[in-house]
Amino acid sequence: MADKRSGIPKRKHRLSTTMTGLLVCAAALTASWCAQAEEHNDFMKYIAGPMYDGPIAEPKLRTAQDREFARNIQDGAAVNEVTFASHYILWTFDCGHNDNCMRVFALDAKTGNVYWFPYIVRELAIVDDNTPTDFRSDSRLLVVNGKPDGQPRGRYRYLFENGKFRLLDKQAGR
Repeated sequence: MADKRSGIPKRKHRLSTTMTGLLVCAAALTASWCAQAEEHNDFMKYIAGPMYDGPIAEPKLRTAQDREFARNIQDGAAVNEVTFASHYILWTFDCGHNDNCMRVFALDAKTGNVYWFPYIVRELAIVDDNTPTDFRSDSRLLVVNGKPDGQPRGRYRYLFENGKFRLLDKQAGR
């Protein structure tokens, strides 16, 4: 049965629409794959040293902030597995009074020292894995999607070195 205006059989027209849809889908998948490969390369640029596989040190609660959030630090230590920068446990937890805000720290599995992310992150943006952060156990790169105190909402990339999170770059509006 042909379309009255074009004379093209409907089946072919549907096939053409289907092919267009498949091509668009293939292009989107390729773009997604390329973005993931680029993101993987970003983490590889900041590879940390050899993975620590020893016992997790008892957390040292040295500062007022450490003592205030001792329970959260103990929860992070209970993970009992290095999750960041080869010998740290990166831990995030909500602020308690606002579900759309989080605090972040890195616990040194070797020494028990606690290193706080310098900002409370607000207006969190959830990414592919349902978290507002992205990090790897073998990389010193931390990606935060949200609004660090006083900053515009966006995607922020930090390098963890010498116990501090240093801003590498930001993409506003994400």
